[in-house]
Amino acid sequence: MSWLLRRPHPVVLREDSDEEVLAAHPRPQQRSDCLAGGPNAQRPCPYVSCRHHLYLEVNPTTGTIKLSFPDSEPWEIPATCSLDVADAHDADPEPTGTRLLKLEAVSQLLGLTRERIRQIEEGAVPKLKAVLRRRQIMEDGE
Repeated sequence: MSWLLRRPHPVVLREDSDEEVLAAHPRPQQRSDCLAGGPNAQRPCPYVSCRHHLYLEVNPTTGTIKLSFPDSEPWEIPATCSLDVADAHDADPEPTGTRLLKLEAVSQLLGLTRERIRQIEEGAVPKLKAVLRRRQIMEDGE
């Protein structure tokens, strides 16, 4: 019986979730739709299916869903949009010596441990540096 749970199941939409519902509640198409003054500026964000929403994660390979905050409802989590979290960090850049505080804050927002956030950062920084180096080489070569 457990093999049934591991197999990806096709998504079946109900008849009432067609164009009428989507037209009445349009999803944001660009970041400006979610900012203050945009049509979808309400917070907490109601669009749990958005890839930037922090409430759940969908594995693209298996289609499994992982709830980041299993004991909370979407409107109870501290922040609902990863883009809002990034914007808040850009507005308040990290002062010297507060890296651990930032790791702790991010770990609470994402529902992960501080150590896991550090591991993700440690893996992402070299990749970002490599992309920037390649971009610089391409710009110099043109």
